[in-house]
Amino acid sequence: MATSAVLVHRIPGRIRLRVESMRGDADYFATLSEGFSGLDVVQNVKANPSTASIVIEFSDSLENLVRKIRQHGLVIENQQMEHSERPRHVPRNADMASLNLVSGRDINVMFMLGALMVAVGIVQIYRGRILVPAISAFWYAVNAFRESGKSRS
Repeated sequence: MATSAVLVHRIPGRIRLRVESMRGDADYFATLSEGFSGLDVVQNVKANPSTASIVIEFSDSLENLVRKIRQHGLVIENQQMEHSERPRHVPRNADMASLNLVSGRDINVMFMLGALMVAVGIVQIYRGRILVPAISAFWYAVNAFRESGKSRS
């Protein structure tokens, strides 16, 4: 009887399968891992019975690997394979998104930049450099605060 697996993650040359029905069965995953390691297209296999997953690094096409895996009694559902190929949404300005601290709080990078530019502007006023340096710093601060509001939505 064939066991059903779900393709959870895929990058070129590497897939992660989840076999929920066999979660915790160390003997099953050891046997599966040993069987897959013997395939000529498989370079490395890592099985974790606790998470019910198995990672396979391979050198051939995914279709050939799936065909050889099916010979070992593991069926990979096609709809899961198609689902994993859909492009993921990457938010605009992802590199300027909030930073997550160890404490779990978020820091809005643009807001912090705006606060820094306000401080620079105040220092420039104190030094008597009002016209160009202080006004420029405040202008950058205003723009940073505007951007910080956009990244939250």
